[in-house]
Parts: sequence; structure tokens; C-alpha cells
Amino acid sequence: HLWRFEDVDPVGADIWDTYIIPEICRPVAVTVETARPELVFRFDADQVWACKLAALALHPVADAAAADWLAGQLEAVAGEFRGRAACLDAPAKAYDPPRAWQPLGMVAWPLTIEDAITPASLPTDVPPAPGELRLACAAMVRGEYEPASLAIRPLRDLGPCSLALTGDLGEDLTAALDLVHCNTSRGFNSLAYRIRPHTLRPGAAVDLKAHVTRQLVVTFHTRPETPPGTRRPHLQLRNAAGAVLLDVPIEVTVHPVVLDRDTPFLMGFFGLMPPGELGPERQWAAFEETLLLLRSHGMNAVSGGPNWRLKGWENGRPVLDLGEADRFFALLRKHGFEHPINGYGGCRFLGLHDGYRKGAATSRVEKESGLPYEEAFLRAWQAINEHASRQHWPTVFYAMCDETRVRSVAEAELEFMKTMAEISRRWPDRVRASGSYSVTFERSPRDEDDLLHWHQEFFRVLDISSLNNHDASVLEEARRLGREIHIYNQGRDRYSFGLYQWAEQAKGVRARWQWHLNILHGYQFFDLDGREPDTAMLCYGREGIYPTLDFERCREGAEDFHLLHTLSQRLEAARRQPERAAAVRQGQALLQRLESSVGVNRRTPPAGYDPMALKEELVRACAALAEDR
Repeated sequence: HLWRFEDVDPVGADIWDTYIIPEICRPVAVTVETARPELVFRFDADQVWACKLAALALHPVADAAAADWLAGQLEAVAGEFRGRAACLDAPAKAYDPPRAWQPLGMVAWPLTIEDAITPASLPTDVPPAPGELRLACAAMVRGEYEPASLAIRPLRDLGPCSLALTGDLGEDLTAALDLVHCNTSRGFNSLAYRIRPHTLRPGAAVDLKAHVTRQLVVTFHTRPETPPGTRRPHLQLRNAAGAVLLDVPIEVTVHPVVLDRDTPFLMGFFGLMPPGELGPERQWAAFEETLLLLRSHGMNAVSGGPNWRLKGWENGRPVLDLGEADRFFALLRKHGFEHPINGYGGCRFLGLHDGYRKGAATSRVEKESGLPYEEAFLRAWQAINEHASRQHWPTVFYAMCDETRVRSVAEAELEFMKTMAEISRRWPDRVRASGSYSVTFERSPRDEDDLLHWHQEFFRVLDISSLNNHDASVLEEARRLGREIHIYNQGRDRYSFGLYQWAEQAKGVRARWQWHLNILHGYQFFDLDGREPDTAMLCYGREGIYPTLDFERCREGAEDFHLLHTLSQRLEAARRQPERAAAVRQGQALLQRLESSVGVNRRTPPAGYDPMALKEELVRACAALAEDR
């Protein structure tokens, strides 16, 4: 089921005929003879919660009227489905292409990956003539990734075409060419959908159908030692006969600035481990591929992983099943993930407590260990600490709550947090108590039925509060109590992972986590069948992992964040250099202006936000402070 619909193009497809009948609700008829008075049926699903039985009809084989009735029922269901699963995309507007493009049978124009391109998209301005069309990466620095993007709108069927990059990039500048593949996309509580860009797939060929806009992305990568200068590769499109239909120069300018990624600020996504359906060894190979993708997309921290388990007790000593934890943490180190790990979604001590509460585990642990729960709890974590120290495990931010909405649950979770506080006090390099919720200190409710009362108590007990909604009062309280603030689910675009995230860090936030790296709500390549709309950054194909366009947008933001960090580090290094005093003043003024333009928890860009102009300004400021050789 992971790969169902991987190669299906939803553009113009009848959803019922394309997805539902062939796979999801395919009718199955069986003939049964039995002398028993009952029939027993068993239905299996791909995974838990992945299937519901819609209908079961039984009739005698010879009952033609019943068979006709059943066929009519299926037709009625198809009609109802088509009425609900309606495509909300408006048809493309009439378009009169510029005369220069008409002989080519297409129109092409440059994009950024932030642009919202759909199969019906048309140029918003008059596109450059074919001989004047250019793509550019004008503000690359050394050690970063930078995309250039192109839209192609065929005016007639051009058929299968090939794509290639030509020209000498040099050994220190590499490029990947991808096609953007579309998927159905819905909102909550609805089957009505739109066709939206989804995954990036290696693009050596493209079938250009009339009036279906396609997006291409070329991602360039420089190494820290890449020489500065300008390269001019070309993107070529050829038809099946080999004739060149389009030749687009790309100007790539690398500046003498090395990107500094060594930041203590943590950024990453909830979710991590590939689906178990891949099989054990392929799952671990996909895990390593995932780590490489996270690193190449600017992330330096992860959330999730294998759990370990309390199997029982022998003479008052805990017996542990560590599962794959050692292998997991060793692979993190291998790929440079040496920061603490967010324990939401994994890295849990199973059998020692029940979820975010002590729960029924209290009496069970006391009975099996012969010890009071708090003492047994301490011994179990001491055993983990001893093993983890030998194996060089990182610190785990241990999840203690998840957007608690019920008072009785909050009370039980707070009790467990207080027990866990002793563990983090004893072994702070091993575990830190964390929780996900929202809070403010602009008011102090006395009513204990007000969940804010309990969330404020969470804040006082937890080492780390991972917050969705937050404000200046929270940051002030964190400074007063010596608590650490993380943020989560703040957005999935360039601004969110770039300027916004950097401004939050400048105000005292220490990490950010985003939903979700690889969640499987249903079929990866058919969004209408999931429990919730698709939010994954990665999809698993037969031959490898596909990043989504949203993931690429997050990478652009992360690169902006690292560039802002680079400037702040250069300012720190140049403060004692009198000859750079003017450049220091200008750089400091730039950072102060940027921070003040973004208020706490402001998830929409400030007026005039232009990410490319901002990047160019940052590159100039970095270059003025020190010249990299």
C-alpha cells in the first residue's frame, strides 16, 4: 500500500474510476456453499485504522433481481462519491500566448519555489521571449543549496520529452534536476479537493500534455571549498526525436562567504523512523537516507526513534530490553546528529509508566520489583543512564504531555512530571522533561477548571516547554524561572524556517519542531483517503524517498537561518577589528532591524518581506566583514 498510486497523474482523472474502484473499494464477489447455519467473514487491513467495511451483501446465486439491485447500489454510491469528491480547481483562463512562443508550442517562465504553481497556472506577467529566458541563482554562498525553477505551459501536446543540464559546472558545484509531481489535496472534514504540487522526482523525462503546466526545479549545491565566481550551465528540453525545444541559460553566482551551520539552535520535524512495512533492513537503509535528506535540508535535530522496554525485575534490579536503541543512536552520530533528541514520537521507556501518566504501571512496577514506585522508577532510569553513558547516547527531551485539554488528565500528568523532575535533576545530560502545549502568563486564573491554570503549573515543573501559541510574557517567565522554550508547528515555508525562526531564537527560543516529517494518514499519493489531510515532508517510493515541495521551501528558510547565524558570528569575530568598524555597525543595524520587524509568535511575514532581496543584503553584509579564501 505504500506505493499505490505512486505513478498516477491525478490531473483530469476521474477519482472514482482511477483510485476507488481499482484499489480502495474494489467489489469482490465470492460463491459459498455450506451446510452450516452461519457464515463467518474475516477482513484484513493494511495497517491499524486503515480500513472500514462499507457494506456486505448476501444473496442466493440464482437471485437475478438481487444481483441487479446490488449493481444499482454500487452505481448509487459512485454517484454520491463523485458529488462529494468534487475538484474545486477552476479551469484555466483563456490565454493568448506571446507570438514569439507560438511556434514552440509552449510558454515557459521563471519561478521561485515559493510560487504556487498548479496544472492550470498561466504566466502572471508577459514572459520573456524564448531567446531572453534566463534562470538565476545570484546570491549563492559556499556550502549551501539553492534552487532555480521553471514553469512550462504546453499549448499543444508535445509528447514525451527529455531534460538535461549541459555545460561545465565544475567539480565543486553539483546540480539535481527534478520534476514536481502533483497530488490530490483536501482540507479537514471534506472530500472536495484541489490538484496541488506534491513531490519532487528525478526528472530526465517529462510528458508535456496540452494545457497542463509542469514545474521543474534545479537545485545547485556548493561545497565550502567551492571557488567563488559565476557558472553558466543550460537547461535543455528535447522532443522524442532529439530536437532542442528549449535551451535556458542559468547563471549561478557563488560569493566568497562560507555558510556557518554550527548553531546551537535546534530545528527539525516530528517523526523520523521509516514505516515498518519496508522490512527491517530496508527500513534502516531508508533511515540513513532520511538522515542525509534532513542534513541536506538544513536540519540539525530529530524527533522520534526506537523505544526501550522494562521487561521485569530480578532481585530489585530492572531487566531492560533496549531493542534497536544503540544502533539508532550510533547512526545519528555517524551522520552528525549529536544534539539532544526530541523524544516526542519515540525514545520512550515502555512498561515504566502509561503514556504521559503513571497509570496502571504504578501498581504493576511495585508488585514486580517489590519496591515503592518512586524508588523503582529511580533504579530503572539509573540503569538506562549507566548503559547510555557507555554507549554515548544523546540527551533525550522526554515528552510529558501533548496539548492537554481535560483537567483530570492534566492533574495526572502534572503528578508524573513531578516524579520525572527528579530524574532530570539527577541526570540532566541523559534526560530533560519536556511537553507540548500553549501557555501565557498575561493572566493567572484561580479557577482550576481553567486549563491555563494547569498549563502554567506544567511550565513551572518542566525543564522545557515546547509551545505552539506563546507570547512575551512566556519568554519573561522562562528567564525568571530558568526554563527553556521550544516552539512547534509554526509553519512550513521559507519565512517560517528563516527570518521568523531566527527572530524567535534572538528573543530566547532554543529550538523549533514542525509537524510532520513522514506521517502516514492513508495512501501517500492519494490525499482523499487519509484520516487527516496529508502533512508529510517525505514520501516513500519504490526506488527511494521523494521530498515534497513544502520540504524544499523549508530548506530555503533553513538556509536563510544559517546565513543570519553566519552574519551574527562574523559580527562577533569582527568587533575587535577597528578596520571593520563601519561594516560591524552596518551588520548590527541590519540584524536589529530584522529582529524588530518580527514580533513574538508573528507567523506572517512583515510588510515588504522579500526573501531574495533579504538574502542578497545578508550576503553583502557577510562579505564586508571577512573575505573567505
